[in-house]
Amino acid sequence: MKNKIFAIAAASAAAVGSAIVAAPAQAQITGTPANVGVSVSVPEILYLRTVSNINVTLTPTDLGGSASLAALGSGFYGVDQSGIADEITSGLDTATPAFANATNAIRTINNVYAVWSNSPRAAGVDVDVEEGANPSNGLSTIAMTIDDALSDKSALTPQGLINPTIVGGVDFIFDLTSATTSGSYTGGTVTITASAP
Repeated sequence: MKNKIFAIAAASAAAVGSAIVAAPAQAQITGTPANVGVSVSVPEILYLRTVSNINVTLTPTDLGGSASLAALGSGFYGVDQSGIADEITSGLDTATPAFANATNAIRTINNVYAVWSNSPRAAGVDVDVEEGANPSNGLSTIAMTIDDALSDKSALTPQGLINPTIVGGVDFIFDLTSATTSGSYTGGTVTITASAP
């Protein structure tokens, strides 16, 4: 009985093996590639970054330039001599001692704002800088204006959202005619607006 079962098993294995060898090979089927279109809609973005505060420290050169001043103690000291005083002549010249720039002290502050834009508009991107409140120390005020020709910027070609399209600074003109005391003047403001017309 044992030999009979072994003979049946051997015959079955031989049949299966011959069936595997005799089975025809199956070729791979490769179809024609189908091209599928993809459309992406990118929103128009205009992004403005500014500093939170602008600190300006005027120097004696900003105020006069030709006046001879030396650092002394906590400030600067200057002296000159001219004219003769007697009972006939007017004597001392009371015109400002070369501090004419005090009415037109100009300072440029770089890298105050940056704009990123992917706007495709033909007019490009504009940045407008305007003066707001004047800085004051509570007793006197500095009249502050912005040089628009140097501070306002525009660009016709957008640079996308990785590199800024515009980077700019602010050119200030300070008139210290009414600023009668030294010290810290605060509360001044500028307004910076980015637009894609």
